[in-house]
Amino acid sequence: MQITNTTDYALRIIDYLSEKGNLATEAELADNLKIPIRNISKIMNILKNNNLINSEMGFNGGYSLAKNPERISYFDVISATESSMNLNKCLERNGVCSRNCIETCNVRKVLLKVQEDINQNLKNITFENSFNPSEIIEKRYLLLKVDLNSLDMNIISIKSKFSDLFNNYMTYDEFLYKFINHCVSKKDRDRVKSFLIDFKNSEKYYQDSKVNYRSEDGKTWMDLDKRIDDTQMVLRFKSYEYIYENQDKT
Repeated sequence: MQITNTTDYALRIIDYLSEKGNLATEAELADNLKIPIRNISKIMNILKNNNLINSEMGFNGGYSLAKNPERISYFDVISATESSMNLNKCLERNGVCSRNCIETCNVRKVLLKVQEDINQNLKNITFENSFNPSEIIEKRYLLLKVDLNSLDMNIISIKSKFSDLFNNYMTYDEFLYKFINHCVSKKDRDRVKSFLIDFKNSEKYYQDSKVNYRSEDGKTWMDLDKRIDDTQMVLRFKSYEYIYENQDKT
């Protein structure tokens, strides 16, 4: 999937207005961003209709952002300028499948997961952290399976800092100790630990649940999904949002 020229230009315009912080004229945008001036008006109308920019008429008029840069994501702009962001037509709201098996198709399930990851990543990147790259979240991912009888574990997929901490030679108890002390904010350790050992007292044969927690440095919100099915448990840990100063979740 490639974005259109309209989207490319729109991203440049929002980025420029974010850095400038005040009004910019069409001529200024065209000259500084190397965008054909005939395209500017059309793009600005799209952005204005989606409440991303304001316009001021008159001799000293021009365009400015309608929101603070941290409140405008790449997803906001791309979804405003592209007719569709989906990888395949079966992912559309009224999806079409030539085999009439949208609910059971394995290929669609994979594409849907990829699509959700793309959308979430674009939502995570705002026009504040687009020119502060250090604030873009570190991508962390860990998928593991635990045998609930032996507590042996098998790492299915692993990325980023997790790769340096965990391996398949560890027992679940060893993993739990290291994970809680090296990967979880002190504020969330008791809550996350309780979530991860809950299976020991559970009489359910099937359990599907989720919790959010902060990374050890307090900079990233993490998703933790737990699925228990009879004698095994599958855990998925995934980064999904950068934490700004004074931001918190209930």
